[in-house]
Amino acid sequence: MRRSQANNLPWFARQLARLSFDLEALEPPELRGAQEDCARWLLRLAGVVVE
Repeated sequence: MRRSQANNLPWFARQLARLSFDLEALEPPELRGAQEDCARWLLRLAGVVVE
């Protein structure tokens, strides 16, 4: 387990997306939403249509 903190959850979600291994963010719950937003953004950049 690794602990970290950030004031800007969208920025932190982008940093987590750069990691080369799978991870599960446990807290705060809002980070999950920020990760989902980041995933949708990355998929759009890749030309994947997400509904």
